[in-house]
Amino acid sequence: MSQSYKKRINTWIISLSLVLFMGAQLFFIKADPDERSDIYTRGAHIDEGLYSYQSREFVDFGTVDPYVCDAFTRSPAFQILCIGAYYIGGTHYYIPRLISIILLSLLFFIITRKIKEPHFTIIFTAFFLFQFHLFQFGHFGLVYIMAICAVLLSAVSYSIAVTSTFSKKNKYLVASAFFLFIAYSTTMQMFVAALILPGLSFLNDLSTSIKEKKVRIPHFFVSIISTILFALLYFIAWYLPHREFFDNTLFSQAGGRFPASVAEWWQFFERNLRIQYWIPEFKAQLLLIIPAILAYFIFLKRKTALQHNALLSFGLLWMLIEFSRMGMDYTPFRYLLAFIAAGAFSLSLIFFLFINQYKKSNILLGSIVLIVFAGNIYFNYKAYQRRTYQINGINQYFSRTLQQGDVVLGAWSPTLTFKSKVHCVPIWQGYLNDRNPIQKFKPKVIISETDEAESDYFYKTNKINLFELSDSVRTFDIWRYKLNVFWLKSR
Repeated sequence: MSQSYKKRINTWIISLSLVLFMGAQLFFIKADPDERSDIYTRGAHIDEGLYSYQSREFVDFGTVDPYVCDAFTRSPAFQILCIGAYYIGGTHYYIPRLISIILLSLLFFIITRKIKEPHFTIIFTAFFLFQFHLFQFGHFGLVYIMAICAVLLSAVSYSIAVTSTFSKKNKYLVASAFFLFIAYSTTMQMFVAALILPGLSFLNDLSTSIKEKKVRIPHFFVSIISTILFALLYFIAWYLPHREFFDNTLFSQAGGRFPASVAEWWQFFERNLRIQYWIPEFKAQLLLIIPAILAYFIFLKRKTALQHNALLSFGLLWMLIEFSRMGMDYTPFRYLLAFIAAGAFSLSLIFFLFINQYKKSNILLGSIVLIVFAGNIYFNYKAYQRRTYQINGINQYFSRTLQQGDVVLGAWSPTLTFKSKVHCVPIWQGYLNDRNPIQKFKPKVIISETDEAESDYFYKTNKINLFELSDSVRTFDIWRYKLNVFWLKSR
């Protein structure tokens, strides 16, 4: 097959994959998060509103309180993107969702155009683009897809750097460090990923030095300097101005979640695997990843092109870093999404390399790819059949009953008021906005789950009877949660 013909075939496959992906995503653009996307947690339901609320407030009112919610300080890069998108498309519920869909589509386009192999494009479509959790979170207005895209763009930049002439290496190494900077500026969860670039560059230079019997560190020097400079920029421009709030956020979000020992990590991992991770939608990746990695190191590593080795090394190191989260006390699927992405990316490369180099394995590996793809389509189709629109319905309700400038209290408030230009104040006992919020913010409405679990039982803890403060109460259902909407008496 000539290179020009292969390129045309690859372009057609990329186009078809993206049309299928983006078309399928539009069926979910206004639907509630699927119940199987993050089992046992309301996270995606609430977080979609929280992560973009302050950007929405800035566009709606021209001002923003950076401390009314922790999302603004934790995700500055995402906030900038949301503000721009809101200015263009309006402050609608689906705008942050479109950001995720577009970013994931662009990432797929860039990677498949860079590798230029039809076999890889097909495998990447099956393992990555339609992987159940990536597909579902691919239409949620959350930070994780943007961060994943940034890390994988860093991997692409690194692979270009190691295969470029000396004059171009530095430019792409700096670009790789920049994309990692974007990743941890999108979510603090990606801070550790910043170590991937200097770590791989050091190993690459060490290997070269051993072969040439001469110390050479050009990759490592540029990588470590770039990484440090971007980290300093984040530290000086963003962390220091918000230091106290940042530290409180880190303590609250990370405190008590990390195991104290290897034995405790294994205990958490075994529990998480048994009750959360070992589900049909995730089994294929869990079953394939270890055998695939072992097979790569045994049969393929010495035969692999430098570009593919660089991409795979990046993906495997990232996956190893993210794997440590599986042994944390609390790791819902949204926190595990980076591990899923790194694993799907690495699996795609390994399967492509085997099919490319061991023709006799094509039938077996092609069958596995087909089975995984069919499984992912089936799971996403079941999610399509399960779609509900409860959040959209409550948004419609508030658009008719709230007035511009009203204040709404509760962690659910940003998600449920996209159609209303109001001020939202999320509340968590012992963490945020828990000091006399009713007197301070003078809300018109308070939204609370019937058992108050979402606020860590703020009202019960402070002996506040919301029924006595209200002149009417309406109850709504969202998935497994019952919400009371308290309309407070006029004062």
